[in-house]
Amino acid sequence: MSPAIQRAMKVSLFIFLTIPFYLHAQKKIVKFGKITKEELEMSVYDKDTSAEAVVLFDYGVSEIEYSSEKGFVLQFVNHTRIKILKKEGLEYANVEIPLNIGRTNVGEKLGSLKAQTYNLENNKIVISKLSRKDVFEEDASQHLKLKKFALPNVRVGSVIEYKYTIASEFFYIKPWYFQSDIPVVWSEYQTIIPGYFKFKHFLGNYLSPYIQETSTLLAPFPGGGGTYQLNKKRYVYKDVPAFRNEDYITTPKDYLAKIEFEHLSTEIPGKGIETYTSSWGEICNKLMVREDFGGALNRSGIVKDLALLVNNNNKPEQKMVTAYNLLRKKMKWNGYSGIYAETTLRAAYNKNEGNTAEINLLLVNLLRAVGIEAYPTLVSTRSHGKINKYYPKQSSFNYVVAYVRINGKHLFLDASDDYVAPGELPYQCLNGEGLVVLQANPQWIKLRSTETYKKSISVLMKISENGLKADLMRRSFSLDARKLRYNILKKGKKEYIKEYTDKQEDWDIKDYIIQNETDFSKPVVEKISISEFSNIDTDADLIYLPAIIVDDEITNPFTSEERKYPVDFGVPISIKYVLNFQVPDGFEIDETPQSSAVVLPEKAAFFIYKTQKQNNMLQIICQININRTLFLPEEYKLLHEFYTHVTEKLNEQIVLKKIYNEK
Repeated sequence: MSPAIQRAMKVSLFIFLTIPFYLHAQKKIVKFGKITKEELEMSVYDKDTSAEAVVLFDYGVSEIEYSSEKGFVLQFVNHTRIKILKKEGLEYANVEIPLNIGRTNVGEKLGSLKAQTYNLENNKIVISKLSRKDVFEEDASQHLKLKKFALPNVRVGSVIEYKYTIASEFFYIKPWYFQSDIPVVWSEYQTIIPGYFKFKHFLGNYLSPYIQETSTLLAPFPGGGGTYQLNKKRYVYKDVPAFRNEDYITTPKDYLAKIEFEHLSTEIPGKGIETYTSSWGEICNKLMVREDFGGALNRSGIVKDLALLVNNNNKPEQKMVTAYNLLRKKMKWNGYSGIYAETTLRAAYNKNEGNTAEINLLLVNLLRAVGIEAYPTLVSTRSHGKINKYYPKQSSFNYVVAYVRINGKHLFLDASDDYVAPGELPYQCLNGEGLVVLQANPQWIKLRSTETYKKSISVLMKISENGLKADLMRRSFSLDARKLRYNILKKGKKEYIKEYTDKQEDWDIKDYIIQNETDFSKPVVEKISISEFSNIDTDADLIYLPAIIVDDEITNPFTSEERKYPVDFGVPISIKYVLNFQVPDGFEIDETPQSSAVVLPEKAAFFIYKTQKQNNMLQIICQININRTLFLPEEYKLLHEFYTHVTEKLNEQIVLKKIYNEK
């Protein structure tokens, strides 16, 4: 770029920046440090009296500026003010600023930072300022650092305020969230972008902006050399309710009111045009020419020693399972996820350790080396968020698994997880669809799983001279077994049993046996012998017994009357419970739960509760099945009523009455 053009850009940008932006009838101008007594005297937020804190003002602006030293640089400014209303709100005084770091330590850098706390003392405003020496840095992941600080002298009634800038050599505009887990009075976000840069944006989710403005200005080049375009967008959300995190969602980021951006292209005079992502096919093509992704494939020599251990005379399914188990045994996950190999595959292989991409790219190489058709597949985990297929973004993905085609069937494999069987995926990966990276024609494939959250419980309960006794056998399958295995193997069986036994304060556990915790082909079996229940009085004339004996309180996960976002179970759920109770001599059943059945439309879920008595044996059979994994907001009422009925039924009791012989 010529010096003349550089000077023109710098001067015209200066001219543009001197133009006042707040020329709006509906405006919110907040100056740092300009605090009012009204803000400090506020003791409750009238629009949400339960709020522990409230965001009074949250302002952000992303602006691409020209620097004579570095050229164009993305500048981000964030200014936030929060009122602390309750003790629980003190946590908002702990602030984290994420900084993305590239592989050569080029990336985002924290610029100016100021933060202070305001308190009202003797009717005067007292300011406590943050010292820069109280800001420390922490590595959150391979490419993410956190600047962290705690505002000083914060207590209930305080107002905290902080403002900082970030300079970035990446033209990556981060998502801006207008909504939080506490109410937000005013959230405003602006972008100021020269016409040389093309971005597309996506505004979501369940709330609409209070103000949405777009304006275009022509900034003149000095000396009559023409003009160039500056594009400004402004978004304001007002009186935003707190987001209440509920069970069975992917991640709050999928449901918060937000705006996201994707960089499409850059065309600077004299430098031509650089295009980035505009389709999923282009994303895959660019990945395939990268040395840390596509360039790491077809390297069968790296895994030659493992390939030789696979019997080529076996059927394809057997070869796949053998190869998968060999690689999983050799490689240990280092705790990092991503879509790129952070080191060479040979280095990771020799170290016997790697991130999810390195391990699963090695798996693809090994499978291909033994004649199995395999491809890398891009995934967004549940905690990373759902993928919007209408807005192609490489940043949508944070995980790589292997995709296999065998005899017309397709399977997914993840060799970085020690607890999944061949052909299954970790629960965190069951999130919509995965993009199979085929350079000619990438394909979206549903990340289905044959797995369920499945368990069965059988209980034999009786009353002896020493009180109520029970023998419980629980069989855990699939995802329920995986979760249980993870906890047992991580802690060790002995320590796991001790912690479990200590937690059951009302149970006197005589014996606890765990079987099959290392055999993935079988369900995990727990046999628990309970010699006494300290919370049940068996000497009373009326004895109240639980019909359902479980180790946790039975509660309804859906307590809200309405819900604005879907219920996402991820996988089907199947729970079966069988109780056999031997009625002792000298007692009769005074009251027992009645049989019941509830079925949602199209058998999306059903609940069966059956009570039957024969001679001195009472049997209760309970079955809960959630067959459909996704329920839309308009279906929530039915699901809410379903779970309300289930919870009430599971908490019903058996009542025994002592029989007195009349003389």
